[in-house]
Amino acid sequence: MIKTPIIVKSGKINDYLHHLDLLEYGLEGFLSCFVAEFEEGVVILDCGSSLCVPNLLKYLEQCQISLSSVRYFVTTHHHYDHVGGLWFLYEKVKKFNPDVKIITNQKTKELLLDYEYPLQRARRNFGDYVGEMKPIDVNAFQIVNPCSEFDDLALSKQSEIQFTSNGLKIRLSLLSTPGHTPDHQCPLFLNENDEIEFLYLGEAGGTLYHSSRLISMSTSMAIYYQHEKYMSSLEKLIHLRVLKAGLGHFGVIDGERHVIDFLNDNYSFMQDFQNRIIKYYRENPSTKYVVERLLPFLATRTDRMEQDSSILRNITLGTTYGMMMNLGYRNK
Repeated sequence: MIKTPIIVKSGKINDYLHHLDLLEYGLEGFLSCFVAEFEEGVVILDCGSSLCVPNLLKYLEQCQISLSSVRYFVTTHHHYDHVGGLWFLYEKVKKFNPDVKIITNQKTKELLLDYEYPLQRARRNFGDYVGEMKPIDVNAFQIVNPCSEFDDLALSKQSEIQFTSNGLKIRLSLLSTPGHTPDHQCPLFLNENDEIEFLYLGEAGGTLYHSSRLISMSTSMAIYYQHEKYMSSLEKLIHLRVLKAGLGHFGVIDGERHVIDFLNDNYSFMQDFQNRIIKYYRENPSTKYVVERLLPFLATRTDRMEQDSSILRNITLGTTYGMMMNLGYRNK
């Protein structure tokens, strides 16, 4: 029996879906990915950096999930911490299943194949934690057009793939959720009653760095963040009815009401976050000053500070700088 709306442990969260802590930065509670087991094969949603992929492979082995059963990788967006190790994982799995495909949109494919500049910028903040990125075989990709209208998911056939779990039909669909990055998409699984059993928010719904409180923080923004598009995507997501939602950073929110509450919190937080940056920048147009003013406020919204405060500082720097670029305070 689940006693909390927040699931942070690795393991199965329903009949077919696993949540996995990828131990980013060598710490618990910072990066998730998801593994779905169906009769037709296994689907992996994101995989982390190249440093995280061995943790994913170890989990698959522990659960006796063979690499030959892996049929699809599905991306949320091109950032190193979500799919930076995809080249590594793809090469591993391809040896056992040459037909494995990466399901993504055209923009993500382009950005994954032109990764050097974003990777260089990521290393400024996170150094050796970033890992390596290498080219991916262009034939590995299966390009889809994510649904941009969320009001009738049952009709989003252009991006659906059907699977079976315990004799029941499960449909994988993709939603277009630009803002965090221009290529961001949210995978979801629908059951035979058109209920969204699981929505993987990636970084389209904020981050959750608290183990017991449904309180959000900003997603990492980097160079492509567009605030208006992020808020527009978030507003659409708020109106969905979702039984469980996963976050790239971090964990699973269980229960329709809890998902709505969290997304509403993120909507309010993102407005406040932007307003605080504007205020602090007007006081002193120094990135260091703005970050220092933000840290005490953000520290109240996480219980990860005790693990490694330097990680939170670096995350805050990245999110702040991304918003400052969006506001026109800094150049790319």
